[in-house]
Amino acid sequence: MEVTVRELKAHLSAIVRRVQAGETALITSHRKPVARLVPPPPSGDSVTDRLLAAGVTLERPRGDVLRRRSPNPLPPGVGSVADAVIEDRG
Repeated sequence: MEVTVRELKAHLSAIVRRVQAGETALITSHRKPVARLVPPPPSGDSVTDRLLAAGVTLERPRGDVLRRRSPNPLPPGVGSVADAVIEDRG
């Protein structure tokens, strides 16, 4: 469904109920999209679970913080990431 900011303010509860039921609401202002309301993912399908399943280098969060794994070490003889990039470009 597409709703203006004015309609959203006037009918917020009804629009939220429709989104809870599975619809997506595109919010517009002056006929241009500015936001989207989408239903939450199903239980057990968190963003963290999807990132881990995709092989993104993240560990399980502790609390609300996502912690990156230790980065891969640079090859021997490379002093910094900048040096590695310059060497790779050469």
